[in-house]
Amino acid sequence: MSYRNKLWRFLGVYGHPDSTQCSHTWILLNRLQGLSALPWLCGGDFNEILQEKEKSGGLPRKEALMDSFRLALDSWGLMDLGFSGPEFTWSYKRDGGDLIHERIHRCVSLMEWMG
Repeated sequence: MSYRNKLWRFLGVYGHPDSTQCSHTWILLNRLQGLSALPWLCGGDFNEILQEKEKSGGLPRKEALMDSFRLALDSWGLMDLGFSGPEFTWSYKRDGGDLIHERIHRCVSLMEWMG
């Protein structure tokens, strides 16, 4: 893609919905990241949170899962671009269970993409 005469790449993400399989998403992103030297923007449904405050209701998220996500983003030099609007991007309520809200959708990019 190009914007303001700068070339860059966009990668849409749908992270594995099974938390035990998230590592497959991070491995795939790692492979795709290495295909081009262009600055890139990556966005979509990662099916993971970065920190516990991005979740409300239900059982606490396992720290190891959030650590794995943070490590993956850090290893590629990707930064969360933040958001405006509702705090949570996903909600779910099981019969008789808690209402769960999470911020699992986001955009991340390299510093070069923002410049």
